[in-house]
Amino acid sequence: MAHTDNVLTNGSNGSNGSNGSNGQARPNVLIVSLKGDNLVNIAPPVGLYLLSAYLQKCGICCDVLDRELEETEPYLDAVRKGEYDIVGFSVSHLYMEDDLELVWKFRTEAAQHGRHCLFIAGGQEATSNAEQWIDNGIDMVFMGFPERELVKFCKNLTREDFADATPDLATSTEGFAGIVYKQGEDFVTIGTPVLTNEQLRELCYDLVLETELPYKPYWDQLRARSADQSLGGSDFFFENVRVYTTSHCPRLCGFCSSQSFLPDAQGKNSPITMLSAEEIANLIVHYWEEYGALSILFSDDDFPVGNKPGIERLDKLCDYIIDLKSEGRIPEKMRFSCQARVYDFFGRRKGEKWINWDLMRKMHQAGFMSVGMGVETYNDRIMKVPSVNKIGVNREDCIAIIDAMLEIGLVPQTNLILGIPEYTPEELIETMEVAYSYLQRDCNVATTRLMNVLPGAPIQRSGAYEVFYRTWVNPYTGKELKIEDYFIPHHPVIREGIDKFDELAEVELNDIAQQRGWEDKIIGKRVVHTCSLIGVARAIGRDDVADRFRGFLDELIDESEQRRFAFV
Repeated sequence: MAHTDNVLTNGSNGSNGSNGSNGQARPNVLIVSLKGDNLVNIAPPVGLYLLSAYLQKCGICCDVLDRELEETEPYLDAVRKGEYDIVGFSVSHLYMEDDLELVWKFRTEAAQHGRHCLFIAGGQEATSNAEQWIDNGIDMVFMGFPERELVKFCKNLTREDFADATPDLATSTEGFAGIVYKQGEDFVTIGTPVLTNEQLRELCYDLVLETELPYKPYWDQLRARSADQSLGGSDFFFENVRVYTTSHCPRLCGFCSSQSFLPDAQGKNSPITMLSAEEIANLIVHYWEEYGALSILFSDDDFPVGNKPGIERLDKLCDYIIDLKSEGRIPEKMRFSCQARVYDFFGRRKGEKWINWDLMRKMHQAGFMSVGMGVETYNDRIMKVPSVNKIGVNREDCIAIIDAMLEIGLVPQTNLILGIPEYTPEELIETMEVAYSYLQRDCNVATTRLMNVLPGAPIQRSGAYEVFYRTWVNPYTGKELKIEDYFIPHHPVIREGIDKFDELAEVELNDIAQQRGWEDKIIGKRVVHTCSLIGVARAIGRDDVADRFRGFLDELIDESEQRRFAFV
């Protein structure tokens, strides 16, 4: 964990005030994590820690403010004193108001000192919405995987360049790639080169093996703050780590911006790059030996990728895991989870398709437990509307794969969007009823109540859908900002009820929390997402459906409590 005293002498590791090879003091960098919705889970901001480690490895002083583990005030005080030259944020569109509040809090403190402080942003949300962030408090966006260009930028400047006025970005970024900034009234966008496998390996493999990550403090905090986590269909381990193995998502879902992340940064389509099965196996061993991890979550949007190399990689990885367990190098009880697509679990050849039972059996043998799949809806018509655009599968396919996983012993988690704009009430209830039937069979369900606007998503860029906007007034400047929030449903019944989706779901969740003594606790995902189904049913006037779901949830919690108390 980084601390502000690292930068008080402008140089760590005995650099005596200089961290540049030419004797010039390089800029001091602070990277700030932003608190999002930690109702269900909390996890370290791995990407920020890895970025900080990369900068330090390259001779740049860099601290991380991890707001789950540290107070913000000491860092605000350091910015107020001019101890940081660059403050970076990994921003979120969903929590844009909160993010901008924090950006402007730091900007206000930086203005107290004569030195200039540059405010930068990066990550998927900043890449796909750079101009709006720059117009509202960010000076410069680093697109795509920003590590190399940020190092280059820092090495192109000295602390003296920040002493009096804003560095000339046009001059200081000449020859750079993967950046966006504003010059006068015009935005300057310079695309980044195509990411290579070697670069992905350096950032997602080599750097991970070299970097100490604060998993144990997070696990301790999760234990202390969690309600009953035994309600899901799969085993739960607090000792969970996240592993990233691919460059971006290759799917073309209408509502999602993950597919746009690298193409936006590069100005062109990008082939997916991935770590090898052997490299992933080495990371698994590393996380067990270094941290005692018992659960690995592969956080890629589509871990099997869906193409032949991706499926072969998953098959080979399962072989590695089975061997590692048999050799005693990782514990037998270690479990694995991933995000996937229904499409991934079919074999295909010459127009024919079949369920890939061998792959799923091997995943079960290796210890995969929860397999999240972006089903989104169980209605065939809705699967094909532009806002969803599920290619290559239908309702029958989804049910076939979910049933197969349950038969084998895997625990499918179906991800559903309840606020799809094209839904009729009957189609929405149809999907909820299928989800309910699977909840009764110990299948996990994850819900998104609204179809949120994600900058960079195909339907966001199409302009063809009506959007609800949030309004935020900057408390420091008085400027009003309109933020795209969610897509407004077409059907009048859902349209009328959608502004109550969140409110009524929270009413149900708060009622359960009060009944069970779970106030201020992190509540199990099954409870949270079933409450979403209940709230949405009530919002569209289907209390009969909501009451049945609530009865199921109360019985589930009662049974779990009886099992726990039986062993006390």
